[in-house]
Amino acid sequence: MSRSQRTLCALAICGTVPLAGLFAQGKQVPTHHFPFTPVQVNVGDIRLAPDTAGLKEIAGLSEFTLTGVPDAAGRFLTLDLRRAAVVFEPGSVRVNGVPQADVYAPGTSFWTGSIRGLANSDAYLALSPYGTRGWFGTPEEKNHLMAEPVNGDWSQTTLRIVDQPTLDAAGSAPGYTCNAQLPPGQAPVLPTDPSTQNPTGGPLPNYFVPIAFETAYEFYTIFNNLGAAQTYAQSLIAAISAQYDAQIGAVFQVPYLQFYTSNTDPWTAAACGTMLDQFRNAWDNGAAPVPAALYHLMTGSNCGGGVAYLNVLCNGNYGFGVSGNMDGSTPFPPAQGPFTWDFVVVAHEIGHNFNAIHTHDYNPPIDPCGLGNCSNPAGTIMSYCHTCPGGMSNIVLQFHAQSAADMRAATVAAGCLQTTGGPNDECAGAVAIANGANGPYDNTSATTSAPAWPCGGGGKDLWFAYTATCFGDVTINTCGVPTNFDTTLQVFTGDCNSLASVACNDDSCSLQSSVTFAATQGTTYRVRVGGFNGTRFGVFNLNVACAPRVANDECVAAIPLAVGTNGLYYNPGATLSGAAFSCGFNVQKDVWFSYTAIASGPVSVNACTAARSFDTVMEIWSGSCPALSLVGCNDDFCGLGSQVSFNATAGTTYFVRVGGYNNQEGNFELVLVAANDECAGALGLNLGANGPFSNAKATTGAQVIPCGFNNGGDAWFRYTSTACQVSFETCTATRTIDTVMEVFTGSCAALTSVGCNDDACSLGSRVSVFGAAGTTYYVHVAGYNDQRGSFDVVVSEGSGGGNFTSLPTGCGGLTLNTTGTPNLGTTVSYTVVGGTGLQAIFLGFIPVNLPLCAACTLGATIDVSIGGPTIPASPIPCDPLLIGGQVYVQGVDVGSAGGCTSPLPFRLSNTVRVTIG
Repeated sequence: MSRSQRTLCALAICGTVPLAGLFAQGKQVPTHHFPFTPVQVNVGDIRLAPDTAGLKEIAGLSEFTLTGVPDAAGRFLTLDLRRAAVVFEPGSVRVNGVPQADVYAPGTSFWTGSIRGLANSDAYLALSPYGTRGWFGTPEEKNHLMAEPVNGDWSQTTLRIVDQPTLDAAGSAPGYTCNAQLPPGQAPVLPTDPSTQNPTGGPLPNYFVPIAFETAYEFYTIFNNLGAAQTYAQSLIAAISAQYDAQIGAVFQVPYLQFYTSNTDPWTAAACGTMLDQFRNAWDNGAAPVPAALYHLMTGSNCGGGVAYLNVLCNGNYGFGVSGNMDGSTPFPPAQGPFTWDFVVVAHEIGHNFNAIHTHDYNPPIDPCGLGNCSNPAGTIMSYCHTCPGGMSNIVLQFHAQSAADMRAATVAAGCLQTTGGPNDECAGAVAIANGANGPYDNTSATTSAPAWPCGGGGKDLWFAYTATCFGDVTINTCGVPTNFDTTLQVFTGDCNSLASVACNDDSCSLQSSVTFAATQGTTYRVRVGGFNGTRFGVFNLNVACAPRVANDECVAAIPLAVGTNGLYYNPGATLSGAAFSCGFNVQKDVWFSYTAIASGPVSVNACTAARSFDTVMEIWSGSCPALSLVGCNDDFCGLGSQVSFNATAGTTYFVRVGGYNNQEGNFELVLVAANDECAGALGLNLGANGPFSNAKATTGAQVIPCGFNNGGDAWFRYTSTACQVSFETCTATRTIDTVMEVFTGSCAALTSVGCNDDACSLGSRVSVFGAAGTTYYVHVAGYNDQRGSFDVVVSEGSGGGNFTSLPTGCGGLTLNTTGTPNLGTTVSYTVVGGTGLQAIFLGFIPVNLPLCAACTLGATIDVSIGGPTIPASPIPCDPLLIGGQVYVQGVDVGSAGGCTSPLPFRLSNTVRVTIG
């Protein structure tokens, strides 16, 4: 291993992938290790093999951080990258006349960005297993990424990273020329004053220029691999588009890119000029496969250079050009050097279409190279200085200011080109969009407009207008191709002077955006699309769908209601079903809802929220469709809104019918206050587990629970005790929220709090209370900080810890039996069994285990003595201080034989230790 290779391995390019979660502008973006491994390392020149799986994974991203990138000096760099603004439309790629499903070859993607931590740096990467190209660095130190086939086979490629000195070591001087032709009868256009084209010096407003690219079979044979040919062509077109964007304000839009993988193409001419005639004759007068502003043919055949018509933007008869002698060797970035013919010839010939003449044809000449004078062979894209000694290295890869001015003037005057960041840069110029796919659009040149974005820090925004086609849910998104950057999306109602935000979204589908909102048919909504943090830009589509909500026009299709607020709902398009309403006037356009009571008690349904936009009438029915019985009807309860209250029976399904007074229509919400949403409708609880219950749609009542925080979504329950100690808890595994609980005695009109708890069992609650058996308790449960979800309520009585323990102290067969369980409030009894003499029962608190004779032992102190063989059933006092206390109980039989004999005959029973629970 060479020293350079060891350096790269030390920097981890040979090692493991770093585990890092990096944030860009406050947003987490994916991190990916450089998907190549080194195969040869020399000073200033590195060759690497691609990881196809890694390239395919990257191709699915919108932006990411690329780590472990080596430069030609052996350093290890990190690049922050986002999708490049390249417009290859869906379905644009064709092979032998057949449209392809994928725009790019598998694993191919285009990126722009910078080197992390290095000011004034930039990067452009066309990543592909069929040949990766691009650059990264600073103006002073550039690294070029070049693709090479393995043993001449482009199905296997290596990546070559070279520095500028290594690239400059070779040279060539092609003698190819160009012939710019004016269409018949068209007069030349006088040169444009460059100072008039961009007087402010700022970024130029952009224009989309649709260009259809055709390639000859000889272009494919440069690579003999479709993926490699496609990747190179798209990389080249993207690089040329970037130059036109920077100097002319023109962004290429590619609706068509054709490849021939067999020698069946129609472009058979040997000379470029004759091939241009073939191309134009086949495609002019509307015969082209797609409409475009220009049409360009690229070939690898030696046809003599290139040829194009002059000043023909948007001219369907003469908007043609041919670029020949292409060899697939252009490095990226296409910087001044020996291997730039492909870039120059295509940019040059399309430049003629944009009305750029040769630089030696100006008077006076900008440079004299095309006149046979090579004394100062420094030229630009439209010059002939490549024919002088030094070859392509003489060409600076930009347009002369005079050429750029003429091209910009032709662009503005063309008339058929769509602007980017143009008329809809502000709300007043919003572009109308419709249901379905809209676009593509480009926010590259857009500014950031007011008001400030409430999500994603959006900026560089464009405006659109959508008029809803239904009463229902409208979804607008930027998801899917061709969107190639991190978008933000906001929807407003109102006009541009009084906008009200309806919805805003940053990330919904990966880094793209989607909003869904309730729309009113005929209302126009303003839609604003921008880039995250005001720094993301590129191409995007807007997909729009409107889903009507009138499915519940009949009783059998009633929409189930939940406790709380439901909707938004609509009645436009609905019909009157069944009998006329029993209240209101000329009630029409009714829609149906249903509710199955979860408990018996009072229920109310109302249409009283601010969302209601018309005068409603409401009926409640019981039974089944269509055999219904009217429960109640109301017209105006809350202004022009309606409410019906009724007593529900648990398990019964009720139907809610809402119509428009005097045939009115619009939207509304329904608020259902169910049985246990308030104290008066508290659900009865049983001993043990009850539920599960949900507070997902519950309202928040006026009774504030004093423990917890911002409690909301409360529900009420009731339980009548059979013991003096009762515990209520939400500690089961079914609980999905942090609960709070308060327990009351009294009545709903006069409640007395007896306990409150937030967290007793993790995030569950438990309250234990003491009171007389037969007490009715009201249990109030809510979500901590307004959390919504499910929970059980478990009821238990007593501590459950009371027990009897029999100790073997008896003699003569005397036994003490017990009944019951010794918990607070429960009853227990004690009975001496087997006695024949005078019997009694002792109670003591201190165990003594004192033998009174050989067979009989006194179990405890005698603190209380009760005559007779029985202590009848009696309750344990409901005093929590007794819990855990112990008492010892033992029976005695005086005057019977079989036990002690002195001073009198007697027997003792076993001793029972009583532990109170």
